[in-house]
Amino acid sequence: MTEKQSGQYLKILRSDRGGEYTVKLFEDFCKEHGIIHQLTVRYTPQQNGVAERKNRTILDMARSMIKGKHLPRNFWAEAVRCAVYLLNRCPTKSVRNMTPDEAWSGKKPGIGHLKIFGCIAYAHVPEQIRKKLDDRGEKCIFIGYDERSKAYRLYNPLTKKLIISRDIEFDEAEHWKWNLEEKKVEGLFFNEEQDDDDFINQDEQGDDQSPQQNPTESSSSNNSRTENSEIQPTEVRRSTRERRVPERYKDYETQNISLFCLLASSDPITYEEAIEDDKWKNAMNEEIASIERNDT
Repeated sequence: MTEKQSGQYLKILRSDRGGEYTVKLFEDFCKEHGIIHQLTVRYTPQQNGVAERKNRTILDMARSMIKGKHLPRNFWAEAVRCAVYLLNRCPTKSVRNMTPDEAWSGKKPGIGHLKIFGCIAYAHVPEQIRKKLDDRGEKCIFIGYDERSKAYRLYNPLTKKLIISRDIEFDEAEHWKWNLEEKKVEGLFFNEEQDDDDFINQDEQGDDQSPQQNPTESSSSNNSRTENSEIQPTEVRRSTRERRVPERYKDYETQNISLFCLLASSDPITYEEAIEDDKWKNAMNEEIASIERNDT
């Protein structure tokens, strides 16, 4: 891409002796395009000082960005991508009086769209993909800038999806509360089919255990008890516990009652109830007057 966009051809490439640079496929590619591939001596990064120092700068930035917003290390690739994006828009000694991005494109880059990496971002959910009562915004983590569109890259830890969007509200002072959000998600759902019998009562377990016997009695009755156990089936004992509604359902019952109170209508049902209210009485008089004026 660099050769196509700039018109300059790559002649020499210097790298370390990493496996990705020494495989036969890469060597054949360099020979096919006439590129001289130079290798540094192992454990001698100073022979490729410019690239190695820039790599250190990028990693230092990525480390600070991840730690600053308490992100897991899994976001290192997105942090590196964002760090490179920012460095291309910062002044540097290698290019005088301009940024690397300006030297490449010939245009001064804008910085008004820059945001803090890892902050909370609320992405607008288009009405075409949401239902009537769904949230209009989706809480995500800002992880960078999209290279192929004028949009931001967001990540939703709850759905584990990458989102590309431009209609976003940022809260740069906040970060994702990982432990709190995970507990909140786990508390929203429960197994409807789970019954009280699924929980083990420690007191009942003690009743099922046979009492201890003396050694003399156990030795004499061992054979007879074995024969009886083979012939007689084990009696199934029903639980005598009182079945109660689980505690987790009580909040939902109270909530349903509260919602019903909000939905309950206070409109009069009969004529006698309506005639006692001045508001409804005036409304009926206006309606009758309208009918008389229109001769309907």
